[in-house]
Amino acid sequence: MSEGLCSLCLKGADKYTDAINIARLALMYMPHSPRAYLLLGSVLSLRPESRDKARKAFEKALSMRPKLLRAHFGLVDLLIAETKYLDAIARLSLTQYVGRDVVFAKLGDVHTLNQSFGLALPQYHHALALNPNCVTALRGVDRVEKLLRGDGDASQYDDLMDDRRQSSGSA
Repeated sequence: MSEGLCSLCLKGADKYTDAINIARLALMYMPHSPRAYLLLGSVLSLRPESRDKARKAFEKALSMRPKLLRAHFGLVDLLIAETKYLDAIARLSLTQYVGRDVVFAKLGDVHTLNQSFGLALPQYHHALALNPNCVTALRGVDRVEKLLRGDGDASQYDDLMDDRRQSSGSA
């Protein structure tokens, strides 16, 4: 549900207003639902000026349901946007118990952004061990290997950020 609204937000300011209104309505009708707070945080996180409010919404969702992976990922995406990679790694380390490929692939991505390539590769390989078809991990391994060979450049990081934006809703 939140992915569809977030993609609408990216299409224009009017759509953003619609999405924020829908998220607030969801919160009004379901004030005890962590998914309503997740939706609100997802919409708010699309605007840099609303990141603090988004963080509070994700944290509220986690206070209600501590294992809500999408809320953890929302906080991680905010930390990545603020280039707080070590904090993002620490947050993701809390979710490793889930044992899903997306967690390890995202952890590999953050290590790559932090230029910790030696730590990124094992995370990608762990994701691929869980799901050999994990596209994010396959791209991550390829990206890191190119960077280690010296074939990559700054655009590799731009590609990584583009991949993160596209897949953040699918976690």
